[in-house]
Amino acid sequence: MNNPIEMYFKDIEDPRKGWNVQYPLEEVMLVAMVSFLVGGEGFEDMKEMGEVWVEEFRKYYPFERGTPSADTFRNVFMGLDPRKFGACFAEWMKYVHANVEGLMWYRLLGQVGVKFVYEGGVGALPLSENGNKARRRKEAIAN
Repeated sequence: MNNPIEMYFKDIEDPRKGWNVQYPLEEVMLVAMVSFLVGGEGFEDMKEMGEVWVEEFRKYYPFERGTPSADTFRNVFMGLDPRKFGACFAEWMKYVHANVEGLMWYRLLGQVGVKFVYEGGVGALPLSENGNKARRRKEAIAN
């Protein structure tokens, strides 16, 4: 299967320039899009998703420097061309809609999470509730 981040966001120009780019745009986009899919609400959620799920993300990209900070996500997204990003995002969502059979909330032993079924498997991202904000937890839930 082709990597959907590379397929649908390849035309996005990285707004960061120079020697201080520590995280490849593909890594930033992967974490951000997964965070979005499971209900992330902003740059702090993206940062937390990256920290907690970095080993899963390394199946797709090296993440040699770990995962980006909230400020890195903010700088990238504030610098993107909104029309170009919107067009790429719309195409990516069509892909997700066509290839993800279902996103469903579940509650298992007091733990809340999102389970998704896609071509070739089932995945789960556990979440725990902390006030009004869902926090990701590292412990995996067995299928």
